[in-house]
Amino acid sequence: MLLLHFSTLCIFLCLSKLSVLAERLYPRTDEFTAGDLCAIIDQRSAIANDRLYFTGGHYAFYEGASGTQDKLYWINLNTSFAVNEAIHPAQLRSVPSEGTQSETGAFFVDPTNDVLYSYGGFDDATAVNYMMAYNASSESWSRKTISGGKFNSLNRLASLSASSLNTDEGLGFVLGGWESDVKGMVIFNSSDPDNLSWTNNTDVHTPLTMGGTMQYLRLGEKGILVAIGGYDTDYVNKNLTGWSWDLRSMANISVYDIDSATWYNVTAQGDIPDERSEFCSVVSASPDGSSFQITIYGGWNLFDGTPNEDVYVLTIPSFQWIKISDSGNTETSIGSSIGRKDHLCHLYNERSMVVLGGNINSGSTALNSNSSTACNSSYPAIRVLDVTDFSWQSEWNPSPDAYEVPSAISVVIGGSTSGGATMNEPTGGFNDSSLSTILSKTVSLYNGTSTTSSSSSSSSSSSTTSSTTSKSSSHTGAIVGGVIGGLAIIAIIALGFFFLRRRSRRSKQKATTNQQWTGELEGTQPVAKQGWSSELPAQANRNETKSPTGYQKVDQQAPLVELDGGWHGHEAGQGDTQGEGTARRR
Repeated sequence: MLLLHFSTLCIFLCLSKLSVLAERLYPRTDEFTAGDLCAIIDQRSAIANDRLYFTGGHYAFYEGASGTQDKLYWINLNTSFAVNEAIHPAQLRSVPSEGTQSETGAFFVDPTNDVLYSYGGFDDATAVNYMMAYNASSESWSRKTISGGKFNSLNRLASLSASSLNTDEGLGFVLGGWESDVKGMVIFNSSDPDNLSWTNNTDVHTPLTMGGTMQYLRLGEKGILVAIGGYDTDYVNKNLTGWSWDLRSMANISVYDIDSATWYNVTAQGDIPDERSEFCSVVSASPDGSSFQITIYGGWNLFDGTPNEDVYVLTIPSFQWIKISDSGNTETSIGSSIGRKDHLCHLYNERSMVVLGGNINSGSTALNSNSSTACNSSYPAIRVLDVTDFSWQSEWNPSPDAYEVPSAISVVIGGSTSGGATMNEPTGGFNDSSLSTILSKTVSLYNGTSTTSSSSSSSSSSSTTSSTTSKSSSHTGAIVGGVIGGLAIIAIIALGFFFLRRRSRRSKQKATTNQQWTGELEGTQPVAKQGWSSELPAQANRNETKSPTGYQKVDQQAPLVELDGGWHGHEAGQGDTQGEGTARRR
């Protein structure tokens, strides 16, 4: 029996060594199978009815079609699946997209969490008074006329959007965007599905911005919006010629109180992140509602060509930035200059941050720029971060534990995992005391009849094999050991032959697939890109191709007019207060 155990151990060690050798010698694309979805960019997406929906943009399938796809895809979040590799065909479902396949844009989710309204994109500059709506229960599209004006403008590239998720409010918001004539903020109301309406709030204090993120928080009478980062299109760019706008400081937080229709400017404190655009964010509420955590991930600085791979949390109402030490991030193992941008994030059950798509950059170079490099398990199309312990997951958990306030947050704002934050404003207080009153109230969670199905807990059964031992002679052990040893040799030879054949086959497929990939994308993208890289187009001409190296640094900034910061009020000249100065163009 000793010889038998020894032979088995030898086989295990040999196969282990072979797998390590194969990992080093052969590209990681060997892990993929035909039909795997390896990369996504410029999509719109949302979670509704325990499904992750996405459409529009560009796609890279392993040994399959690439480029734009006239489909609405979804992934069932009630079952477990790998989130450290490509999205397998078995997890991917789709229906025709009904004309919603334009780049970027937004999905608004209704109060029942069952209907997706498709807004904007980058196909046509014509503004219309309708949106296409997808019903998740009936799996059908319909065209919905919206009263109030023609505000569905497909050319609002790089705009900020948010939905009042999990409340009765039924509101959706779109702020800023690429076009110079885009002013104000579109506010969509779906609380009454038979009387859909929207307005365009053109308050003079509305931030002129693009490329950042915006989140709805259940604070105040009807909720607040928090806009972070990106570009300020009302500022003079001091870095490059040929690009008119400057990055917003991540300390400059724009807050909109929905009930009073008032914008506030708050200066955040703590570990201020580097300036960036094209990052993603989600928001989690403490169990007692005493604090809300906006988690951001990734992003990009156009001016110095630096991508970001870091995680920060902005905790509110204290407005403290906290740098997070995440664990299990496979992308950081590629190199120190790696980062993800142009991705979207969504929160599931308050705890799981789903990261979908985006460009993977090493400096200014996109690593997933064609089909031969898009498929790599080090930078999968979908990722998941647990926003309680900040660990990157390898397997999707359809029933995560309840969200708890991370210790990295509670050590700053006080309280415990269940809440009880003792810091409820920035150090030194707010410039306007009315913010303290607004942020002391919490909007109730949705109390209607929701069609959202609760996450089902999956149980895994394990079978145990009982074995009985019997006496055997040493001769029997020797015979068995010899047979197993012979089988091990045969297995090693066969495995080596398999790797050689697969390498030859991959080499032949690689050139063909790459040619199909670049051919599909060529001429279809209305904005400048490096392969998959979606750099924003030049302001004068959206179709003009430019890269970060095409802009020239300038030594002097254009003349600025200094204005008082800390402004608020929803009418011109109403209630300005002193704060940090801001610079605007003449």
